[in-house]
Amino acid sequence: VLAVSMSPPARTVHWEMPAIPSSVPQLRRKLREFWAETPCSGVEPFDFLTAVGEAIANTVEHAYPHAAGVMSVRASYDGNGVTIEVADLGRYKNGGSSPNRGFGIRIMEALADEVSIDGGERGTLVRLDWGISPKNEGVRAAVALSPA
Repeated sequence: VLAVSMSPPARTVHWEMPAIPSSVPQLRRKLREFWAETPCSGVEPFDFLTAVGEAIANTVEHAYPHAAGVMSVRASYDGNGVTIEVADLGRYKNGGSSPNRGFGIRIMEALADEVSIDGGERGTLVRLDWGISPKNEGVRAAVALSPA
């Protein structure tokens, strides 16, 4: 009896960068390269990059209003999908300050399968998941058809 696993390989990468605007394009490039390595690489990365970009932009804009700080981005994938965690050690800010702002969380919720935000006095952790679900038929197909 020969058993063959068809599960795609798992991988986790981690980046720490200053929470400043010039870090955003660098992280987008790294995340695009990461996406190309995942079992979901056959799926257009627009939703992924847009949702993660919102999480990163929120960290840059809100986490450290009075001092410099660092943001941490952890990206991982396995046979169940892709997970991104964007973390900072700044102060969590709930809600927008203007009626024309504050759409980032709604954008993340519309584009990712699952979004969780844990924020408080000791920082914020945003977790975005794209998995094998009816919402994301392309990701399900890409994971299912990915070579071992």
